[in-house]
Amino acid sequence: MTSVANLHPDPTPIVACTISRDVQNFDLLIDDMEIELGESWGDLSFEDAPVFLNQPESGSLEFVAIAVDGDDVQVLDPIANLITQAKSNDIKVILIAHDVNPVALHQLLRLGADDFVPYPLPEGALHDAIARMRRATTEVASDLPYPEAEPDPENRPSLKAGGDHEGVVLPVHGMAGGVGASTFACNLAWDLATVSKTDAPRVCLLDFDFQFGAVSTYLDLPRREAVFDILQDTEGADTEAFLKSMRPSTTSCMSLPRRLICCRWTLCRVRTSTA
Repeated sequence: MTSVANLHPDPTPIVACTISRDVQNFDLLIDDMEIELGESWGDLSFEDAPVFLNQPESGSLEFVAIAVDGDDVQVLDPIANLITQAKSNDIKVILIAHDVNPVALHQLLRLGADDFVPYPLPEGALHDAIARMRRATTEVASDLPYPEAEPDPENRPSLKAGGDHEGVVLPVHGMAGGVGASTFACNLAWDLATVSKTDAPRVCLLDFDFQFGAVSTYLDLPRREAVFDILQDTEGADTEAFLKSMRPSTTSCMSLPRRLICCRWTLCRVRTSTA
């Protein structure tokens, strides 16, 4: 069960695949995949996966679960290429990570992985990740594009401009990568938003780290592509567009869109390779 030839045969269509160096190293993943999908999944090795993803048969895939351990992430390029290839085919990516350091995990998530689950798998974790992925797919459809017609008042964003202008801006800037600026900003926003059950201030968390923004990861929020439109045309952005870009939660959050993250990551890789 480690090659294209070993995909579970028809009659059941394949809707998902595991991709790993050796899936037998992730026996709990095998069990959970069978519970969630029955016979509707297969497994691929790192070597066979790029070939299969280029074939028409991969069009039936809803998602791939890429299982990696500490040895696999010593060289990130093959795994990064798999994520990029899957996303270019509109296939969702769930990372299954075993003994993977935070820096490598962060980089893989920034490349476009939709979710990750630690290994050994906590009970119900894969089920929850699949459910989140499917909900995010439904939400993305509502983000693209803005309709020309006046939207239904019931579908307007729940955030409203107060107009009182009584507030304070607390900028958080890391002097170098990895010093914890995003972690501090998320914790500060959360603490402020939950400081009181009856009279907590409204908190808006804005992520302007265009290269390694991680706010959405820390708060477990899907990205909103509406942010991409605002950043492309800042002069034309109005209050309504800004509020649509926000993700209501315990705090209101404007996280970076996936396309911007991927563009910046590609640019960094090009500069590094030509230096």
